[in-house]
Amino acid sequence: MEKYSFEKAQKEANIIKKNALELKVEKNENGEPNRDDYEKAEKEKINESVERMECGIDEKMEILLVVHDAKPAGDMEYVISSKEDENNFKKTIKTLGYLGLNVISSESDAHADDALQNEKIINISFSKNDELLVDDIKTLNEEEYDIKNGKAFGFPETAVVAYVNMYGKGELPYEERDFVWRRELPDNIKETDVYPYITFGVLSKKHWQEEIKTAQHWKETIEKVNPKFHEKYLKWAREEWLHDEIKIKS
Repeated sequence: MEKYSFEKAQKEANIIKKNALELKVEKNENGEPNRDDYEKAEKEKINESVERMECGIDEKMEILLVVHDAKPAGDMEYVISSKEDENNFKKTIKTLGYLGLNVISSESDAHADDALQNEKIINISFSKNDELLVDDIKTLNEEEYDIKNGKAFGFPETAVVAYVNMYGKGELPYEERDFVWRRELPDNIKETDVYPYITFGVLSKKHWQEEIKTAQHWKETIEKVNPKFHEKYLKWAREEWLHDEIKIKS
């Protein structure tokens, strides 16, 4: 086991001091930055960096979850049709790296029919663990790809299996397969603040109550690290994304 030397400890302390100064954290009477204040300022720096990114609010939510270790990996899609889009794409990659995330990007042909001739659609995957990132779909069959991605994105294992079964060859008739659409969940679930965090659209019939605990964890994480963003995300999700699934009360 490596000996934890005074020199090493001093070096780490100096890094914290330097960062604390940059973050304008107040010092205590001994001239040292308060660790709680440092962590608060660090969290604010992360929030500000994510808020400035040129991407969707749902993608910002995923980034925050991955940065704060609530989700193993996330992904986003970028449409590039101008020099400005290209510059914003480069800034996005740079910011993800600044946030301590590994990134891979690849041009997608998934929406080739919809894309204009001068448009490029780029898929970006990001994680603290680069082993979770899948950059070559050709090496996996469709089912393997879905399972690997589902695990990487932190979806409940039983929900991933339900998703695969829904599209699988399956011996059972479609209506008898073990899955339920998110929109089919009870109204009392849809009325909660957890529902907009159920970003996996398919759950299992037998385990959905356990599976939504993952969304509960994601909701609690965002609520803790960035309460204002949490409220902004809920408003967007209910009005722009899930308005057909949720009955909005007047």
